[in-house]
Amino acid sequence: MRRVSARWVIVLFLSLWLNQGGVAWAGQAVLTWDPSPDAVSGYKVYTGTVSGIYLTAVDVGTGTTYTVPNLIDGLTYYFAVTAYDGAGNESPSSNEVSKAIPLAIDLTPPILSSITVGSLTLNSATISWSSNEVSSSRVVYGATASYGASTPGTPDLVTAHTQTLTGLQPGTLYHFSALSRDAAGNLATSQDGTFTTLGDGTAPSTPAGVTGTVLSATQINLTWSASTDNLGVTGYRIYRNGTQVASSATPGYLDGGLTANTTYSYTVAAYDAAGNLSAASSARAYTTLPLAPVLSQTAATGMTSSGATLSGTVNPSGATTTAWFEYGTTTAYGSSTPVATVSATNTISATLASLTASTTYHFRLAARNAGGTTYGPDAYFLTLAPPTVAPPPVQGPPPSISSYTLTQDPYAWVAAPIALTLAGDDNSTTAFLPFPFPFYGQTYKQLYLSTNGLITFGGANTAFIPQSIPGPAQPNAFIAPFWRDLYVGMQQITFASSDTEFVIAFNGVRDLCCSAPTHTFEVVLRPDGTILFQYGAVTMNAPTGIGIENQDGSVGISIPTVSANSGFRFTPNTAAAPPSAADTTAPVLSGMGTGSVTASSAVIGWSTDELSDTQVEYGATTSYGLTSPLVSTMVTAHSQSLTGLASSTLYHYRVRSKDAAGNLAVSTDGIFTTVTPPDTSAPSAPTGLAATVPSSTQINLSWSASTDNVGVTGYRLYRNGTQIATPTGLTYSDGSLTPDTAYSYTVAASDAAGNLSAQSAAISARTLLPPDTAPPVFSGIGASGVTQTGATVGWTTNEPATTQVAYGTTTAYGSFSTLNTALVSAHTVSLTGLTASTTYHYQVISRDAAGNVATSSDAIFITTAIPDTTAPSVPAGLAATVPSSTQINLSWSASTDNIGVTGYRVYRNGTQVATPSGLTYSDGGLTANTAYSYTVAASDAAGNLSAQSAAISARTLLAPDTTPPVISAVAAGSITSTSVVISWTTNEVADSQVDYGTTASYGTTTAVVSKLIAAHSQTLTGLLPSTLYHYRVRSKDPAGNVATSADAIFVTAAPPVSTPTTVTLSPAADTYLNLDTSVNSTDVTLNTYTWPDNQAANTVLMKFNLSSIPAGAVIQSATLNLSLVEADIEAEPTYTVTVHKVINKNPDLTRATGYTYDGVNGWTANACCYDNVPLAEQDISAPYDTKAIDKVLGRKNWTLTAMVQEWINAPTTNFGLMLNSDATKEADRYRFFASMENPTAAIRPSLTVTYQLP
Repeated sequence: MRRVSARWVIVLFLSLWLNQGGVAWAGQAVLTWDPSPDAVSGYKVYTGTVSGIYLTAVDVGTGTTYTVPNLIDGLTYYFAVTAYDGAGNESPSSNEVSKAIPLAIDLTPPILSSITVGSLTLNSATISWSSNEVSSSRVVYGATASYGASTPGTPDLVTAHTQTLTGLQPGTLYHFSALSRDAAGNLATSQDGTFTTLGDGTAPSTPAGVTGTVLSATQINLTWSASTDNLGVTGYRIYRNGTQVASSATPGYLDGGLTANTTYSYTVAAYDAAGNLSAASSARAYTTLPLAPVLSQTAATGMTSSGATLSGTVNPSGATTTAWFEYGTTTAYGSSTPVATVSATNTISATLASLTASTTYHFRLAARNAGGTTYGPDAYFLTLAPPTVAPPPVQGPPPSISSYTLTQDPYAWVAAPIALTLAGDDNSTTAFLPFPFPFYGQTYKQLYLSTNGLITFGGANTAFIPQSIPGPAQPNAFIAPFWRDLYVGMQQITFASSDTEFVIAFNGVRDLCCSAPTHTFEVVLRPDGTILFQYGAVTMNAPTGIGIENQDGSVGISIPTVSANSGFRFTPNTAAAPPSAADTTAPVLSGMGTGSVTASSAVIGWSTDELSDTQVEYGATTSYGLTSPLVSTMVTAHSQSLTGLASSTLYHYRVRSKDAAGNLAVSTDGIFTTVTPPDTSAPSAPTGLAATVPSSTQINLSWSASTDNVGVTGYRLYRNGTQIATPTGLTYSDGSLTPDTAYSYTVAASDAAGNLSAQSAAISARTLLPPDTAPPVFSGIGASGVTQTGATVGWTTNEPATTQVAYGTTTAYGSFSTLNTALVSAHTVSLTGLTASTTYHYQVISRDAAGNVATSSDAIFITTAIPDTTAPSVPAGLAATVPSSTQINLSWSASTDNIGVTGYRVYRNGTQVATPSGLTYSDGGLTANTAYSYTVAASDAAGNLSAQSAAISARTLLAPDTTPPVISAVAAGSITSTSVVISWTTNEVADSQVDYGTTASYGTTTAVVSKLIAAHSQTLTGLLPSTLYHYRVRSKDPAGNVATSADAIFVTAAPPVSTPTTVTLSPAADTYLNLDTSVNSTDVTLNTYTWPDNQAANTVLMKFNLSSIPAGAVIQSATLNLSLVEADIEAEPTYTVTVHKVINKNPDLTRATGYTYDGVNGWTANACCYDNVPLAEQDISAPYDTKAIDKVLGRKNWTLTAMVQEWINAPTTNFGLMLNSDATKEADRYRFFASMENPTAAIRPSLTVTYQLP
């Protein structure tokens, strides 16, 4: 291709003037070039806005001139031309030329009209309007004429505008203004308009699922399911006992400051922004926790070597409370007394038993209710030393008691309140006597007590069968108040001990055998040897030993029977005692300990082995310094009360006892500590309560210390009458308060005993106002009065603030209005000196009196432009092409305009049908074979419309063929066992195809016969005989329309009948099992044998290989052939042999199947079947054939047709067959058949099978 000549540049600007006699508009470029000397098919014009880079290519045909339309004002365009030939070869580009398109100026904004408000709802509205030229769409709106909100806007240039406002408040008056900007950037703003959204009259749903969680004595936490509302739930109102106490924005509320152990009823209602209030929820009641119990414990009392008594007082704080004592040898305690229930202030006590002698025990009182658990302070006590075990009976001079006299006594029960731990059956314990007890010439200081109603002196004895009294058999030296086999429950044996009497009582014990009757009796021993028996409720319903016996069983007294409410006395008969030797031995001290220790007193107790006086030395050190008065009364059980002691003080002590001979015994040092007296004095009321207020949410409190007789442990602080804290010091910071709110405070002091002082005088303090840290809140930001050189920006703030605007042509702004420092809420700034048709960015700035600055987000306005009133030129060159029966394609040459053409309007038969922006339009949906007339007009951004072009006419094509062929005469013929011919006809020529298969899903399709014919035929081959087939035919005409027939069927013919085949098979394996010896044999014979009577001793196993018979064969007959070679000689004429199929090859030798076979080796007997165990039946079938075998030697036959057919159908189930012996016969009956080992082949086993193939 030749380069464009130099004169081409001149033609570029002048050719339109020279050739068309018109004006070349700035928005187009007219190109001309010299024709190529080669044979070309056409030219392509390339256009771009960067030199050498072309964005579009237009095929302009064979002409050498072309007008490039629709060029954008203000840009420079670059052009080049190529040529192409018929083979598609394209030449290099011509030389490049360029043209700058001048910027057109449109300064007239659109004219807005028909502004309406529609589709009003609770929270939305639709604003509609029209403009006289195509332009964008946007609406500013708000609660005032300053607006403050804007729709996103629609940049599409249209003349019918719609904008939807959402997120509005119900029942609210809104101001709005419509804005439209044309293609030249001229902005039109409508006058202020108003509308009111629909009001909200619907209340939220009632809150459901109100649930309370009791957190403490003063707090209940409430939650509920969220309510729903047509617009939205604003919050909830909480009612306590019918009175609103709070509001919450969320479905939950923590109610505090409540009274302990008090029931409160709650309901909740939801409300919305319009003030609509739901119905109240169902009431739910909850009770606050009680306060924790208050308790006071006292010192332990009644200490013995194995027990003590604990006591204290519990105040349950108005709630059911459980209380108990914890005790042990350390402050970890480890043991506790049974729990007692306390419902009112009460004293509780507990007696401890089974303690260790001479041991310090710690204890404390504990109490628990729903409000918590309270523990008393740790305290302790010391158990007494153990009693000294009396020495064996003293042997020496003649005894002082040689015999007893028995007399009947009146019934006089002696109280014995102390319980022993002795209980159960045949148990015993040792008891130490408080005095030496003479009995048949011997003196004892201890005895042995049995649960069987027997007391012995020589040693423990739990015999439960009473013996004759007297008698030499052991035991001897006993006292038997009620000796028999008894059972004793816990604490049913009690005792009492003093210097004058020792009592043992059995209370309601029973015989071991029975729960009734019960027996109550006791024994009383006195220092002079007297023995008393007392009987309450007793029953003599079994042998019972009652009486006493001496040391060798030679002397004794028996009481034959006793009755209820009776008593007996054994009076000792004393003999003169020999003169005593001089006494030089001091008393032996034992059991020393303290008891009944109080704040000012204690009781010291001990025992001596002989009568002696009583005195105690005591003091704060081991120097003692104090001595109790001497008690000269001679006793063995000593007790001395010490008084006038100091509380909470450790004392040392030792005891002194002197016998009648003047021998003095002095103990080692002992200690005890007096208890702290209960504190009942409350502290003094706090004074000097003062408050300081550091912030809007906190008040700091301080006060002077209270005084107390023991000591102040803390304080309780009250706000508005409700306790809020328990500080231990003299200050408290009360936080999380409400700003600018007055609060009243008092304080009370408490001590360790729970004593509470009166509350202090009340003071009042008010929290500060909250600091102002919030910047002003903007609303109604907008620009109004926009002209070519100015605009007014207005806004409001929620508080007085300064006024300033930042503005510029970018979001960097760059210019600021003069700061107006006056603090106002309504702000207005006039901006001047602006450039027309320019987009300006702006943001407003306001600072409040506290210095908080608010800066708005970016907003824009566009200054107005000069109006455009010149219409575009009339489009020329309108042409039509007809591609189908429903479409006509139009094209035309570009119009020109003083500013720029923005689009075209296409008219069909005089009616506008489209507004394309380009130079083409496809008119679709037309009627086939119909003529249409078209014109086109051009429009610009100002809405100026050119005259319509000259009309052209075009006709649509005929309609295409869309009707499929009509199928008829579908038939299946020439049917054989494996093939068929399918035929059909169509009403027009079409191709041929068949779908077929054994179901209506087909599955197989013939190859398409593409020859177009009206009579069709397809042959299907490879079919199955005697089978029903489904089929359908398919034909497609030249237009591609496909017809498919309905489903049809045919059945293939049966196959030809085959000739039966007979085969004779020898067994692959045969054996017989001797079940009585658990072995198998492959001998010349196969033996069936009955042994013993009515049991099968032998069984025959055999397997045939059927692989020579074809799969699928139909078995006509199958016969098992055996040759009888020996029979028993007994009288019975026949012997029954049954044939079974082995249905499970069992590899587990431990199961009683009677045989195994592993598929390779021979059959083997199962070791389970020794001792004539019959065959199990779980692995063999029922009989397939049964034959009564006579004694005539020769062939015997069994019919196995069904068995062999089953094996052919399922070869993997061929595990062999079994011939079973006749288990109905007596012993020694049998039949022997020739085996595969028999030397005569003709009589060996065989299976004859006749089969036929299908």
